[in-house]
Amino acid sequence: MKKDAIYGISFDVTDPSLSCRREYDAVGMQNDYLVGDAFVNGGRNDFDDAFPFGAIRLCCVKSENGVRRVIYEGEEGFSRTGENGSVMVEIPKFYSRRTFEGDREYWAVSGVRHEGFSVDEAFLNGTGEAGKIYLGAYKANYEGEPSRSGVFPTTALAPRENLARSRACGYESLSFGAMAMLQKLIAIEFACLQMNTVFNANGIMPYNTKGSLALTIQKAEKNTVGLSLKDNKQRHKLELLHEGQQIGIGRETNFFTRAVTVTRREIRDDFLTLAYDGPDLTDQIRVDYDHVYGLPQKTGKSDGLSYHTGRTDFVPGSPWSHMANSFRWRGLEDVWGNVWEWVYGLKVHRLEYYYSFDPARFDQDGLEGFEKAPFPAPEQPYLGMSGKIWIVRQSRDERAPRLMLPTLCGAENGGGYGKFFSASFFSFRDHNYEDKPVDPNTVFWTSYGSGWDHQIWGSLFSVRCFMSPGSKNSLYGGRVLLYD
Repeated sequence: MKKDAIYGISFDVTDPSLSCRREYDAVGMQNDYLVGDAFVNGGRNDFDDAFPFGAIRLCCVKSENGVRRVIYEGEEGFSRTGENGSVMVEIPKFYSRRTFEGDREYWAVSGVRHEGFSVDEAFLNGTGEAGKIYLGAYKANYEGEPSRSGVFPTTALAPRENLARSRACGYESLSFGAMAMLQKLIAIEFACLQMNTVFNANGIMPYNTKGSLALTIQKAEKNTVGLSLKDNKQRHKLELLHEGQQIGIGRETNFFTRAVTVTRREIRDDFLTLAYDGPDLTDQIRVDYDHVYGLPQKTGKSDGLSYHTGRTDFVPGSPWSHMANSFRWRGLEDVWGNVWEWVYGLKVHRLEYYYSFDPARFDQDGLEGFEKAPFPAPEQPYLGMSGKIWIVRQSRDERAPRLMLPTLCGAENGGGYGKFFSASFFSFRDHNYEDKPVDPNTVFWTSYGSGWDHQIWGSLFSVRCFMSPGSKNSLYGGRVLLYD
């Protein structure tokens, strides 16, 4: 691999399609990925031989007696279960640059510090530059090695609590710098900014709700439940439930108490029957009262893919199928989707962005050691799925060209699914998403990605900047990080 090559993209920020043009040494290159068992572009991915993309490796990392051991995929002892350490993705240090020429914007990466390039912020560790970083291949579960296959992500932790749990396991948590790095690398490899039109992990599970949207169980027999799809407002979601997915049975207050895995799905005469594994719950189910509801999905859904990048295809043929499946990029599963991920080093206060790349600053509720961005955040306070949340512009400020943060949103400005960044943004100053007053002195924390029921709203650039220090919600989890 040529470390001195430059790979990049450019796009016109006024064009709603944000159609990307490959630039520098990336001109003429092609990437590829799997949908199920089939390559989309014939199996040729030139980025497998381009640095840093082709140098990104899946591995197990375990520290014993202060010595870090790394076992790469394909080597003896590699395991996804956590028995030989956390499953991580190793990313070598590289350099990046972002520049503007009129309405055109240029992103570039290289293994060499060319003119105008600087070390990518993901590798800033507070004391210098890391030679590599390791990101959890899976959403974090802290009841053992925190990145492993086959477990529910740990959710409903406040942001500082999530970071503390990561550190108790010997890790940091996903940083703002690392998230910005993923945005650059994925967008450059795919020459695409609207990545939720390609992948959108587990984003179409049923809402956990009562009233007219409730999925009330109408039949319960041995290890099966059934409900009518006729006039069901969540029918399109129920039709995408498939074998291997986790669902809840009961009321939302029993969130994980009755988590089961679907073993069979059948639709006949507008009636859905779901068979599930484990103990028979028939005697515990209250017909016409209890519900079927969505859950965060267990990690490892993409393990069966035979290539490092692609998505599963459990429900082929549906226009929503890319939202009902898991995906991975170079071994990283579900960079967005399933559960939002707390991101450390970015906060919002009175609609002003504050940022830091020093992990020593990440666990504080305040802003000490954070720098104020030279541009404000837009106010997008309402969680109702309105067009106001769509990101149209990211910051383009010569005083801080490396910062890519939303500055303009809304369908009224041309935003929408498949338009501009095709991603959602939420923030507020002194009223929350229910239009109730909040303390204007609150310093809000940040999460990226999306949850299991957010459909088209989740994407590579989707970000929420309205979580108070005590926020706990089953939609939010984490991903671990190591500096080398």
